[in-house]
This record gives sequence, C-alpha cells and structure tokens, in this order.
Amino acid sequence: MKRSIWVVAVLVLLAGYALASPMADDAAVKGLEEKWAVAASKNDSAAVASILADSVTLIGSDGTLRNKADALAAMNDRKYESAVEEELKVSVYGDAAVATGIWRAKGTEKGKPFEEVERFTDTYVKTGGQWKCVASHSSTMKAM
Repeated sequence: MKRSIWVVAVLVLLAGYALASPMADDAAVKGLEEKWAVAASKNDSAAVASILADSVTLIGSDGTLRNKADALAAMNDRKYESAVEEELKVSVYGDAAVATGIWRAKGTEKGKPFEEVERFTDTYVKTGGQWKCVASHSSTMKAM
C-alpha cells in the first residue's frame, strides 16, 4: 500500500513538471507566434491584441516605434496577398521567452504594393500563467 502511494505521488509530481516544463512553454509561445502571423495576414486586430501586452513596444524594420494602439491601427492600412513565418525558434528562460524567425509578406499598404522579408525577435513574459509579447523588433533582410 505504501509503495502504491509513493508511485502515485511520483507520477503526480512528474505530470505537474511536464505541464510546467519549458517544452510546454516553448509550444505555447510557438502557438502564439503562429496565431499572430495568421491574424496579421487577415488583419484580425482583435486576435493580435490578445497576444500583445498593453505595454508592448514594437520597432519596425524602418525604425518606427509603436505602442499597442498604434500597431493595431496600422494593421488597417495593409492588405496581404501572402504572409508566412519561417525558421521560427523559441528559447524559454523561466517566465521569459524569445522567439526569432523570418517574416515574408506581400500585399498593399495604403494602396501601394509592398514585398518584405524581415528577421524578427519577439520577447514574451509569462504573468498570471499567460504569455504576452512585451517587445518586438524586425530588421529588413535581402530577399532570399
């Protein structure tokens, strides 16, 4: 009987560790990045807003500094033909995570065509059990 209790206790501890493991957090942040890419390509500002912290700072490839409200408003100026995220990597450091990758997009902005290839870094913080992007930066790449 005592052995059964110990086995159950160990299994419960292992299950708890697995749920709180960096691998689970890695998958959660990757899921948010994928959700962000799809939402941005569909101009779904509500979905993007749910990923961004209220105090987020976003720096565009042209050096433009935006807060959350500015970034969401700027989404209205864009219409995408295509948008994909590539080479997504996530590193978790406790309650912080850094996502890096490549963003390729094509479409129109304020009626003018654009095509961009950018490398990005998104920084997430986990508060209250929920991941939020607190900073984002992108740099233009030569087309690959």
